[in-house]
Amino acid sequence: MKRHDVVLLAFALACAVPVAVTGQSKKYDIEKGIITYENSNTLEKFTKTYKVIVSFADYGMRECRETYAGESLKESLFSDGASLWLLIHAKKTAHWQGDAREGLEARFDWNDVPQKDKLAGKAKQLPEMTVAGKNCAVYQLSDESGTTTIATWDHIVLFKRETPECGCTDNVLKAVKVEENVAVSPEKFQVPAGYTLIQ
Repeated sequence: MKRHDVVLLAFALACAVPVAVTGQSKKYDIEKGIITYENSNTLEKFTKTYKVIVSFADYGMRECRETYAGESLKESLFSDGASLWLLIHAKKTAHWQGDAREGLEARFDWNDVPQKDKLAGKAKQLPEMTVAGKNCAVYQLSDESGTTTIATWDHIVLFKRETPECGCTDNVLKAVKVEENVAVSPEKFQVPAGYTLIQ
């Protein structure tokens, strides 16, 4: 893995927004959909941009994230409602990643943010913004590691910008197309035939 990717991965993990959804039957407010994102990662003066498509069903309890290299599908990470699987398409391998009963993408709810963070100014509500034609509520979360700005629609994150305190990287995930309540193929949540299972 290149140094650029290692730094971005470490920062993304540090800035992850943990929101409890344990025991929920609905993670999102809509039943199914397909969202196309543009993900731009900048390290110093180098920017890497790639496409990500997230498909979900059962209100987000089954979910698949597809990552592209150009127009070629590179990896798929999906939850079938019980387990999490990573597909490496070039090698036709399926890697079991553990239990996952509530999809895989982060759900954001302002009501779940600790009141102490709101009072301390570490969590703020900002003016609304439009992302991929959807009016989104916007929030900013800050701590010693940096700042994360999130725009949500129906509890789905359509925009996220992570900026570390050091200012050395900038990671922006932005939806460019939202298809709500469209048919999502069941194959998105299955290991394809011919793939080697690795557990």
